[in-house]
Amino acid sequence: PLAKLGLLEECVRKNTPSKCHFIFDSHGNVLGYYGRAIKELNAPISSRDSNKVNHGGSLGNLRVPRQDLRKMIIERLAEGTIQWGSRFLSYEEKDTHIEVTYSTRSSSSLEPSALNLTTLRGAVLVGADGIRSRVRDFKNKLDGTDKALSYLGVSVILGISDAPPPFITRLGSGEEEGMEQGGYYVLDGTTRLFTMPFDEQRRHIMWQLSFQCDEAEGHMIRSLRSEEI
Repeated sequence: PLAKLGLLEECVRKNTPSKCHFIFDSHGNVLGYYGRAIKELNAPISSRDSNKVNHGGSLGNLRVPRQDLRKMIIERLAEGTIQWGSRFLSYEEKDTHIEVTYSTRSSSSLEPSALNLTTLRGAVLVGADGIRSRVRDFKNKLDGTDKALSYLGVSVILGISDAPPPFITRLGSGEEEGMEQGGYYVLDGTTRLFTMPFDEQRRHIMWQLSFQCDEAEGHMIRSLRSEEI
């Protein structure tokens, strides 16, 4: 799909792969490790070149920051394709097409009544509007079903850091390229901390903290500012 969209080469250039992962318990003991860099270290010296080590013929998953991917896609769209500031309201399925109604706010007024309603016709409506999809909610109402989100008892906090983990980066040196492109997990049975490279310059890492809490506490944490968390 990326190649058909003309995005594959640019995504490959911006790819931020994790070539090794280490798993620790809460006391810092190594529980396991895996990744291409480790496979290369275990390969014979003569085949250390990453182009020679057999990885199964795959580039692996391409990891590109969402903001960069969104920018690539937008730059390839015809001007006016995206209707910024729009809000989905409803849809109606016809025999030969589907009609979608959405609102836009007049830029010259902040009054709630200053909404412009527009109806578009199309062949397909894709509800790619997130976990709290307004399209899905509207469909559920049409179907007379109650499919509210079910909280699973786990919350997640994400962040970006400019401090890559030294105990990962110093594992590689010179010819053992790839260890600096690593991440790690810390697990204690109820909480998980995960890190991975975030940009192609390796200046930042993304971290993700997953932990168990009840729904009320999760909503409270969600309402906090980053400095309060």
